[in-house]
Amino acid sequence: MPTVARSLLALCLSIPWAGALAACPGTQVKGAQTAPVAELSGLAIVPGAPGELVAIGDHDWDVAFFSADGAAAATLRRARPDDGGKRSQYEAVAVDGAGRAWLLSEHPSRVEVWERAGDGLRRVARVALDVPAGHPLARDWAADDNARGEGIVLLEGGHLLVAKQKKPRALIEFGPEGAAPVGVRAAPTAPPTPEARDARYVPLAVWRLDAAGEAALGSLNDLAWGPGGGLYVVASKPAPRVAALHKLQQEPYWNWIDPVVFNGLLQVVPPYAPGTIVTLSDGKRAAVARWLPEAPCRPRVLLLEEHDMSRTRVWARKDQFCIDLRDRPDLHIAEVDGCDVSAFNFDPPPSYSTHEPGWHKVPEPTDDQMSPAETQELDAA
Repeated sequence: MPTVARSLLALCLSIPWAGALAACPGTQVKGAQTAPVAELSGLAIVPGAPGELVAIGDHDWDVAFFSADGAAAATLRRARPDDGGKRSQYEAVAVDGAGRAWLLSEHPSRVEVWERAGDGLRRVARVALDVPAGHPLARDWAADDNARGEGIVLLEGGHLLVAKQKKPRALIEFGPEGAAPVGVRAAPTAPPTPEARDARYVPLAVWRLDAAGEAALGSLNDLAWGPGGGLYVVASKPAPRVAALHKLQQEPYWNWIDPVVFNGLLQVVPPYAPGTIVTLSDGKRAAVARWLPEAPCRPRVLLLEEHDMSRTRVWARKDQFCIDLRDRPDLHIAEVDGCDVSAFNFDPPPSYSTHEPGWHKVPEPTDDQMSPAETQELDAA
């Protein structure tokens, strides 16, 4: 994909949620600072030091200390353990009342505790997060090391509350084996003290999302104590690609984009990529088989209710179970990945008529049979 198209795609995929913060009642942006780390993955406020922040990234081993108002110059301190690899894999940070930084890594699953020493950092403890065999979460924890801890807050007694990102989404209290859970009540009044330099914590309690939480939240990405001792959960729910492309055609974004660039984007970024599982407006499930830029939201789809991998080629050639949505104005794609997308379907803007220069019209098949490339796409789906 051309560089310009990649950059525009990155922009459009972030736009649907760009106004989320502004929509929160009582929210006011007072300033902005650039965190001096690559691939920011964690941010925390230093207790007792108003305006001082700690930031980490999952790429480098640096921990950044800087002020929210930019009054003090940022400092970087190295937090690389002896067994550290190329990437830190740090996903979250919490800071205790003594100013120590608790750095959560996803794989290996552990927490490194560092304190400032001179111009650097000194590791004072390491806590391995272990989910033993036989625990209800053991299989899910072991199955995907990229779906483990993404957020952390400190609890009383040195216990840790960790947000499991997904598969399944959960909040887990970790502590020494045999200890009683302290629960989620409020931020600890005293800095936790690890009992050993190398400790092992196991799950003491697990909280799963209820039905409302499952529907409202996507992956769990971070945790933080808020005003009044409330627990804040940062979550993300990816926007369908069609929603992002639709948003780009609304004000004010439409005036920001060169029409030629948007034209090029639609040539390489389908709203519904081949292989995507969708639900049609009549309730039937289907797989996207082929798309044309001139009708980006009306691809050719294969009904999954009739799908049998051993006969896909025969059925595709007959078009018996394929629907070309360009020929079915009574149907449209209604749902993708659990998201209602009916309001986001669009036709190419009038300025991108297939009769105008610059719009690339894809040739139609010459007969009722689908091309070998299309058949391969169906097999892949």
